Amino acid sequence: MFQLSIFGAGIIINNKSSLNTLSNLHIVGKFKAHYTVMNTGYGILIKDFIFNTPAIHNPSFATKSRYTVFTNGVIFQPSLDQHAGINHQNLLDNIRLKNIMNPIFKHGGSKDLFPVAGAYNTFWNLFLEDFSKAEGLRGDAWNARIIGLNASKPLILNYHHSAYIEGINKPNMKIQSLYQYQLTKRTNLKKSILQ
Repeated sequence: MFQLSIFGAGIIINNKSSLNTLSNLHIVGKFKAHYTVMNTGYGILIKDFIFNTPAIHNPSFATKSRYTVFTNGVIFQPSLDQHAGINHQNLLDNIRLKNIMNPIFKHGGSKDLFPVAGAYNTFWNLFLEDFSKAEGLRGDAWNARIIGLNASKPLILNYHHSAYIEGINKPNMKIQSLYQYQLTKRTNLKKSILQ
């Protein structure tokens, strides 16, 4: 378990990190931090986690982050950050968002590094709990993929015109986790090739 202090970060993954897995994370704190997880790495897998602390970026695909997966987690007070600097092809997958107090798509980063993201950041099967209003469901990342965004009441999503959007307000997705689905496909293919 990581304890955050004010203006701190639970985990910082720098741009020299690649092909690493972090699992069973529990990040907690009572004071507002800057990041729960800030990632600028390549091919990072973060799975089976709980981020339970207020943070400006909760979590963050930061500058040059690519091929990173956050899967099977719970995020309290989410602020899903695409932090400029051509982060691209990242995945937030099979996540419960709780105690929503901020816009869930809240982007940061220097204006000099805009746009907020490159292509194909994907948000797959996100469920908003404790959600009382539809405002704040806006985003402006170019060519994002948002598939399966649901809550206990109907949502209205206003996202950049280039985004691919599917399955809004349609719970019980056939494929709960895109990461797990693709992993199973790759594993089965490898087994069949080796036989």
